[in-house]
Amino acid sequence: MKRTKYKEVIYGVLIIFFTIVIGVIVSIIIVENGMKSNASNDGWLGFIGGTFGSFLSGIMAIYVLYVNRKDAKKEIQRSEHILIYQQKKVLLDDVCTLLAKLISIAESESYDHEEQKNIARDTCLLIEFKIGKIDSFDKLLEEIQAYNDIFVQGKRDSQTRKEALKMKRQHLMEIMQDLMVTYISEEVS
Repeated sequence: MKRTKYKEVIYGVLIIFFTIVIGVIVSIIIVENGMKSNASNDGWLGFIGGTFGSFLSGIMAIYVLYVNRKDAKKEIQRSEHILIYQQKKVLLDDVCTLLAKLISIAESESYDHEEQKNIARDTCLLIEFKIGKIDSFDKLLEEIQAYNDIFVQGKRDSQTRKEALKMKRQHLMEIMQDLMVTYISEEVS
């Protein structure tokens, strides 16, 4: 990046240098010529100065436009990265909230078991709907389904079921933590 900036500065200095050199050479040719003309040397020098001034202004305007477009493009890319990061963060927050709801339903003893099953099933469907077809979440979806299956198929007061749910919950949390790191850091395509 520094090399590019130096390159741009060198080009700018060379353009200014050549503009001055060409202006001096043209003025010497016009002032020192022996041709008879109705125009005065001052008139010709003013014309050449105006021409080179407008040429130099045009070059500078094009350069400023180039730099502004390059900066705008970088800013747009930066904004896109921020937007995608925010969208991913919102998605992960929603999935974490739903996962916490599923876990609390599965470990709760206060509801009717059939009602808990329905709420857990609906929560799993909502998680699947939120995630959609994002490949990064495939393993998490499988584990959530396995967790829900243990909850739905097991007996309510079974100690084995409670232990299996506890182990699956820990495993789900590990997968979710890994997913949060990898999904957020995935490159934007």
